[in-house]
Amino acid sequence: MTTTKINYDSAVATFAVANTPMFLLRKLRSDSAVERLTQLFSTDKLFSDLVASLRKKPENLTDAVEPYALLVALSRNGNLALLKELLKYPAPFSEWFSEIANILIQTSMPLTTTVFTPPQYLGAERNNFATNSPTKSQSVSAKLDH
Repeated sequence: MTTTKINYDSAVATFAVANTPMFLLRKLRSDSAVERLTQLFSTDKLFSDLVASLRKKPENLTDAVEPYALLVALSRNGNLALLKELLKYPAPFSEWFSEIANILIQTSMPLTTTVFTPPQYLGAERNNFATNSPTKSQSVSAKLDH
């Protein structure tokens, strides 16, 4: 399967009415086509298809939106170096490409998962710095006043 086989209908509808790069980016971030691209294709495949789509003059709205959808899908892997590399490629047919790529670079937050396993305590009570923490048999409740 190639990325051109993805149904870009919702992305095309967004692209057709987009009046700013931020609007297009915001809509593409939640678009089903971008989600499918992210799920089905490797980073290498997304990158190579994106570079190819930048070189091709669009024949229709699907061709015109494809580089943006691929860019947003590619940005989901959190590889800033790859996004910066894309800025080196000319995008003569994608007017907002560099601007959207720069926004993605500037707003990218590396995603890491940290699993914290608290140490096992042998005593009934423990002190954590200057605050007392509840033991396993205690519970904490709070009432929020509005």
